[in-house]
Amino acid sequence: MTFENLLLELKNVQLRFRNFFSESISRGGIDKEGYGRFLSFQFHLTQGVQRHFFSLAGHPDVGGTFDNLRKFLVRFAQEEEFHFIIAKDDLKNLGEELSPVPLDVLLWKAYFESCLEKNPFQRLGATCLLENVTGESKDLIKKLLSATYLTKQNTRFVEIHQHEKLPHGDEIIAALREAKLGAEQIKDLHKGLLYAEALYLRMLKWAFWKEGI
Repeated sequence: MTFENLLLELKNVQLRFRNFFSESISRGGIDKEGYGRFLSFQFHLTQGVQRHFFSLAGHPDVGGTFDNLRKFLVRFAQEEEFHFIIAKDDLKNLGEELSPVPLDVLLWKAYFESCLEKNPFQRLGATCLLENVTGESKDLIKKLLSATYLTKQNTRFVEIHQHEKLPHGDEIIAALREAKLGAEQIKDLHKGLLYAEALYLRMLKWAFWKEGI
């Protein structure tokens, strides 16, 4: 698999998520309770996430010829570090309580933390997913955000992750492209991307559709 093949697969993943958001709209969108679950899982998913990226930046497979990737990861860790607080503030302004950590967030953390030492590029594949997941769905996200209970005070997390001011999706792709990765590293990116797709979609279904635990 080449890096360009990986980008084609990422496009397919984005389209599959578009189908999810489209079906969610056909089901009536997302209610206040469901949006509270969404913010809750985002809180749990992003709390402490900077440790992953500092660990990746320090990994020997990311040093040497990939120094620019290392610099990106350090900056990225600092920019992502406090996003969990934004999710919590949105939840408070929504008037909903923080839900317990859902199973799929626990599975995400258990798997991708296990990759940090031996398979760091799988974790970076998951980052490609998270930072680009809504790339084909911005119009549908706008429709979902038209619910009457949503305000500027409780949608900051979603607005930030549309990446108009912080284009992290484009930046991680550019950093990985510039690194000129080998075949095994691209293979790990692909695996991480697909595993992340499966787990993140389950999180969204838990929030939007009340599926899972």
